[in-house]
Amino acid sequence: MPSIDVDRFLAAGCITINEAESGICSELWSAPLLQKWHSIKVSDSIAGNPTYDPSVGPVVIADSNPPLHSMVQNGLLESPALSPFLSLLGSKWVHMTFRITPENPTIGILRVYILPDDVENRRFPRFDARLQQLRAKLFQLLDRSSGTWDGNIKSQKVKSNGHEDGKNTSGNPQSLLQMFNTLPAPEPQPSEVNDPDRRKSMCNLLENKVRGLKTIMYPFQCRSAALMLQRESQTEPVPDPRLPKRYVDHLGTTYYVDPVVKTIIIDPAYYDSVCGGVLAEEMGSGKTLICLALILETKNIPATVPELYRGAPIVRPKIGSLMDMAAAVISRSGVAWKENFGFDSPDTEGIQYNAILKAIQRNPGWYGKEAVIHPGRRTRRRETAETQNQQIYLSHASLIIVPPNLVTHWEQEINKHTSGLRVLFQTKTLSVPPVEDLKEFDIVLFSRAVFDRLYDKRGTNLHVSSQLATLAKVHFKRCIIDEGHVLGASSQGGAKMTNLQRVMDCLQIDAKWVVTGTPSVGLYGLENGVQGSLEQSHQVSTDIEVRDLRKIGVMAAVFLKARPWANTLSDTRGEWKPGKGRNHVLWDDYIVKPWSSRTADGQDDCLKAALGSLIVRHPKLDIVPFLPSVTERTVYLDGSYQDILALNLFSMHIIFNAVQSERKDQDYFFHKSQRTELGRLVNNLRQASFFGGQFWPKEQILTAIRRAEEFLDEGEVEISAEDDELLRKGIEFGWIAVKNEMKDSAYRFVQVPVYVENFPYGAGEHWSVAGSRGGKDPVCTVAPLLLRLQDCMRRYLQDPKTLDDLAEKGFISEQGDQARSKLYPLLATNSKNPNDPPHHSNNSNGGEDEDFTMKRERIRLEKQKSNRRTIKSMMQAAQITKENEGLGSEAPVAAPLAKTRLISTASAKLSYLIDQIIQHQASEQILIFYENDNVAYYLAETLEVLGIQHLIYAKGITTERRNRYLAAFTDASGSGSGSGGGSKFRVMLMDISQAAFGLDMKTASRIYFINPILNPQQGAQAIGRARRISQQKPVTVETLVLRGSMDEVIARRREEMSPAEQRKCKSGRSVHILDDKPIYDWIRNAKILPLPKDVNCEDGQAQMAKLAEPQNIFFLREHELAPNQVDKDDWENEDMGSLALKDDVREFANSMRRKRKYQDNEEEESSASSKRSRHKWMALVEVASFFGRARRVVQAVEGGPSLAMHAMNEQEDEQW
Repeated sequence: MPSIDVDRFLAAGCITINEAESGICSELWSAPLLQKWHSIKVSDSIAGNPTYDPSVGPVVIADSNPPLHSMVQNGLLESPALSPFLSLLGSKWVHMTFRITPENPTIGILRVYILPDDVENRRFPRFDARLQQLRAKLFQLLDRSSGTWDGNIKSQKVKSNGHEDGKNTSGNPQSLLQMFNTLPAPEPQPSEVNDPDRRKSMCNLLENKVRGLKTIMYPFQCRSAALMLQRESQTEPVPDPRLPKRYVDHLGTTYYVDPVVKTIIIDPAYYDSVCGGVLAEEMGSGKTLICLALILETKNIPATVPELYRGAPIVRPKIGSLMDMAAAVISRSGVAWKENFGFDSPDTEGIQYNAILKAIQRNPGWYGKEAVIHPGRRTRRRETAETQNQQIYLSHASLIIVPPNLVTHWEQEINKHTSGLRVLFQTKTLSVPPVEDLKEFDIVLFSRAVFDRLYDKRGTNLHVSSQLATLAKVHFKRCIIDEGHVLGASSQGGAKMTNLQRVMDCLQIDAKWVVTGTPSVGLYGLENGVQGSLEQSHQVSTDIEVRDLRKIGVMAAVFLKARPWANTLSDTRGEWKPGKGRNHVLWDDYIVKPWSSRTADGQDDCLKAALGSLIVRHPKLDIVPFLPSVTERTVYLDGSYQDILALNLFSMHIIFNAVQSERKDQDYFFHKSQRTELGRLVNNLRQASFFGGQFWPKEQILTAIRRAEEFLDEGEVEISAEDDELLRKGIEFGWIAVKNEMKDSAYRFVQVPVYVENFPYGAGEHWSVAGSRGGKDPVCTVAPLLLRLQDCMRRYLQDPKTLDDLAEKGFISEQGDQARSKLYPLLATNSKNPNDPPHHSNNSNGGEDEDFTMKRERIRLEKQKSNRRTIKSMMQAAQITKENEGLGSEAPVAAPLAKTRLISTASAKLSYLIDQIIQHQASEQILIFYENDNVAYYLAETLEVLGIQHLIYAKGITTERRNRYLAAFTDASGSGSGSGGGSKFRVMLMDISQAAFGLDMKTASRIYFINPILNPQQGAQAIGRARRISQQKPVTVETLVLRGSMDEVIARRREEMSPAEQRKCKSGRSVHILDDKPIYDWIRNAKILPLPKDVNCEDGQAQMAKLAEPQNIFFLREHELAPNQVDKDDWENEDMGSLALKDDVREFANSMRRKRKYQDNEEEESSASSKRSRHKWMALVEVASFFGRARRVVQAVEGGPSLAMHAMNEQEDEQW
């Protein structure tokens, strides 16, 4: 009978069994014979039908130990410890021996021997899934300690996870964030690189001796660059990462266990190491510089021929010269011939190699590859595709793909840090040069948008197809994807496959790198390290970690093609692996699923090995000393009277709705069917923390009050005493709001009211927006009117005589009336009070007849034209006088204008920001992050009035324009306005959604968040725009919080929330914020805030937030600098100054006024039984009327330093 020696088995471990559980009687148990090792030999009849090869027959296990007595063996096999594993014994997958320990005669030991899956597989096929599961269960039960194997049962039991039983070295399982932050720092080893050229380059990187690099790198940057080169240079196969843990049996044999397919093998599979990886250094740590240093140091090292195509002979049409043949070998071998023969290097000891260089250029390195020729049209029955041999040329080029908004950044960094690089930019249009020229570049830089266009889905664009074909004929040395975290959204095949992935699959590339500070949303550096803080504030849910892991898996399998994660069924068809359908290796099987079901440390070795092989990064603690210090503080502001008034109007309507709808059914604000509308409420509430006067017209407030009073008077619905008090407080406040003229003016003009003192020539009433009282000095007006006033006065700032004449002729007053009527068209031109309604003729009530009215109007217009002609001649004369007298910029501003100053605004946040900008703009550049476009519009208008040069980085402008704005803002060569020098633009308004990744704004050192950001990581990304390793100043960050507003609860919750809760409300958008219960409850339980008691309701100036220092309105402006100085004409064509405001403001005001014509034509009251339903319906109408309130959508258009263009949200216009 065939036999197999027991030495072919693995001495895996032991199972202990006591006398009571053994099933052996006491007489046999106490027999001295059992204190020696005996084999358990199971016959086929006991095991059922063992799975041996019928052609071979039954096989016995040759063991030197005598067989166990049948009565003892039967008792053991029937015991609970062994009975489940009878089939394993009978199938010869497992062998066991038994003895009783002399030291402890009540305990017996079963030694377990396991046959590896790659041993004797023909005799004992290991494809039975049921037996695989049983063996895996048995393996988990084994005690693998050497003491127990030797019979000393007092030794500590060791489980298969490698930890001592009963002890978990780290307590709770390690989180993914913690694992990411504890990855070992790069430790490059040049001695492990065989190629001498690459080994020398590694040493140069580590020693900071990169030729052509203008910047001295920090030590951690040198290590990262050197490790990247080492990863690119190592081509030796590495063990299967699915088997990261090595086991050793008790006879010294090494083996591996696959926890997914339940295999146990001696010889693991080997795969090519990952050529590339993920450069995941911290934000602002100089990842671009690291990549440029790597490219610069290896620019003379060409790409290598893939191993599959090496050795193919070069067939020439005729016999070549010895020089040509030698040159062909050199160009194909991958050696750094450029440096050796002085192509770029002067270090050639005076020897000229012109003939050699020409020979190499005549014989470029290439290899042949079979290319599939796809048919132009797809058919249902597609024949075997044709192939042709295509020449692929080796190059020295590195392919870089960057987001469109980072193109300028890379151009600047290349110019700043390097010299001698040949760079091809493909960032606007697609124009790839021929192969002969393309392979000579050192860098080919694509914008992501242009690179995506290389994929032609239909194959009909011949130009695009030819461009891609040209790229496919060049073998690139490496590819770098900047901000490559976007690759995590792709998939391996299928509908979600991105154009970038499809194009990449057509190219030949040696090494691939993903460059990103955050490989996934939940993976970021911890400022204070891992110890102490992770268990409390950085724990996240398993579901979130699973999403992060899947994104990393996509990067590994789809882009980096890391095996075995990138294996397909065809890749592994020849690879032996037991188990049906197990050849297609999935990241989910080995990484994601085990992670989601783990209970302790020691079960994530595969993930640790995978992350370690992919990611290059230093712990943040190692980099923090090189980053500028950051001072963060939250500034709590007391709201102005108008701020509190606006917030209370929201609370009033929420209270009215809650009480009248009885907090139930669809009429209620917070019913699930009102989710979208509630989201709009939150958006408006957040906006109201900056300024909310543009919400709630007087008529709507009045209607809501009367309905609430009617609800109380009728008493049809029984309400609690608390609700009764809430309703009465709301009504009381509502009457205060209705009578507030400034609130009404803010709504009608859709602007932030401001106060100006010493208005020139006493013309304030013509520029006022707040009725008769607003025309007295100081004057209540708005920014667009001040911009128009500045434009009118600009030519005569130094000419007081002409100004006096113009004022006497009524020019200033007339311009004010015109500007005000354009801003709010329904104001009558001849009305002195902007609160007066327009006059209408009514003959039936004794009004003037039409003929007389028209005649009077013609007389008025003729007189106005005559005055204009006089004013025009005066202007021309003033200009001649000015030229003759030589008035220049040295003359001061005319006295009537010199004392006109802005003293207050209706917004506490706006006033605070103005004070801060004025204080710091001379020495620091300032970033202001906003969430709402209206807020940016209000702030930009005020900055324009004060002559503060600013730019805006918003969603509504093109990427190219944003890049130019960024370049202008960070231009250190510009003439700054203060001692700080640098760019003339001192302030950048930036949409928080546009500030997440990659932007380098290191010239800014002061940051303001207009609203608190709920997700700290989004805030950290925004701060990272200025906190760069090349930043020269400490960074100051302030978050503005208005007391009593939703800002307060968001700021508080941000400190309390776990990362899982933050990710749930990740973007700060309203719908996500409502997922947080404390914030949701705060909105639902709105309260009326007490109004300041010391403020006179009729004193408009007392209702404002004063500036710390009044600011002049009229001043001598410097020549305005356009962001793209090379495109000044384009800038001037799209001027965004105050003159460009008037038509857009007028159009916007007209649209708003049309919306206000909506009248509530409520039907007459029905019977008493329907009154309760009517109250509910009217409560819902209040919701609808509020949510249907038109909101201006401000869009930053292309051109000029201010945000001035705005448009209506058409969907909301049509809502009701």
